[in-house]
Amino acid sequence: MQSPRGCAFTLIDLPEVIDIMPQNSLIILVAAIFVLAAGTPVVGRAQDANALKKHFLNEAPPAWGAYREVLSRLQGKFSYKSVYKGKVNYYATSVIKQNNNCKLLLRQFEALDDTPDSSAATKGFVLAFNSNYDFRLRRKTKDSSWAIADLDIDKRAKSPDSLMEEVNSATKSIQALIRIGATDLTDLIQQSSFRIIHAKKVDYLGREAVSVEFDNKHATNSPGPFIPIQSGTMILDPERSWCLRSCNIITKYGNGDGKSHFEYKFRDSKSKHPIPVEIVETSEIKDTETGELKPGSSEMKFELAEVSQLPDDREFTMTAFRLLEPMGAPPVASGTRWHIWLSLAAAGSLCLALLCVAIRRRYFSPQAPNK
Repeated sequence: MQSPRGCAFTLIDLPEVIDIMPQNSLIILVAAIFVLAAGTPVVGRAQDANALKKHFLNEAPPAWGAYREVLSRLQGKFSYKSVYKGKVNYYATSVIKQNNNCKLLLRQFEALDDTPDSSAATKGFVLAFNSNYDFRLRRKTKDSSWAIADLDIDKRAKSPDSLMEEVNSATKSIQALIRIGATDLTDLIQQSSFRIIHAKKVDYLGREAVSVEFDNKHATNSPGPFIPIQSGTMILDPERSWCLRSCNIITKYGNGDGKSHFEYKFRDSKSKHPIPVEIVETSEIKDTETGELKPGSSEMKFELAEVSQLPDDREFTMTAFRLLEPMGAPPVASGTRWHIWLSLAAAGSLCLALLCVAIRRRYFSPQAPNK
């Protein structure tokens, strides 16, 4: 009887091996084959998942940073509406303008139920800064005139609660594709408690995406920015700046535990970067004291666009709102300086005309008649 060819047999060799093996050994062999056959793909999948985790952690943060630079040039408007127990309790529309030196946010409230002053439901405000000063304006209704509420002409002040920081914070809404609610994804993954449980490739609405399941259990009074997210699953688009497509999260607040589902919609810009179109959230918070469930929903809608020319610096001044410029502040120069360009164009045209006249006189002047 011929002996088996060592241990390196394949399934093709199996009939020959079976003929020479005792029954008990045959059972062990078959079991081993099934274990090996099932185990190899599992190891492969585990390696793929670990590689995908590293891929996400290494590539996503710099992609988000570059994407913020793209967003810093967008202009337009957006709205936010919140519904609680079937009733709109917050609704506001906002206009955003920005260039390399200036930023402005104009917000007009349409509904605001959580304030003791009912007139506040129609109030509006402007937060802005330019190269010379920062300011805040207010009005009681959308048809009222603007009034100065705050002014800072000391641009050296860099305190965390400065008007400039407040403007930058208020305009982060257009970064919605790389935020879960008010939480920036960069801040989330930088928490010491953040840990990826599993990562895999998935198909989302016909487009390849990456699903990242994570754990982030931490105390609500942990140092750093307040982040209520305790765990969840994110679906991200690696081909579009690792922006969010969908997510489910578990949250924890001082007096309640919650869960939320987000859906993100965007369109591709001319530069092939995602521009937010709509964010829809459905949530439920359980009051830890009373046990009451508080369902709610919210939506953000965006009308943002890339522009070939950024707004002029003078659009970020109090003069743009029919108010006097602050005393002691130098005038804000025009970012475009059209008068300089027109002067240069005129000088260039004059030089070109003189050159043409000189060439004509030298080469095309009529010769004197022969005598």
